[in-house]
Amino acid sequence: MNQIEIWNGIITRKAIRCSTYTSVKVLNKDIEAFVEHWNSHCGPIMWTATAEEVIAKVRTSTMRMEALIHVTEIDDVVHQEA
Repeated sequence: MNQIEIWNGIITRKAIRCSTYTSVKVLNKDIEAFVEHWNSHCGPIMWTATAEEVIAKVRTSTMRMEALIHVTEIDDVVHQEA
């Protein structure tokens, strides 16, 4: 996951989903306010996974995607997951 995806997740959870917006202008204003507040109280993102754990997850995901590429029926997917 890259830093942009992390940031998008943070702002979505902490600001965007919490409100209902009547216009794009109001949404932009709230995003700008969130960014200003975030930057004034920011800290580093602390990684909790080791490099080895991340690589292992990538390998597992890659193997699952490779298996799904060759699936032709939904029943094949169900059997793979079981």
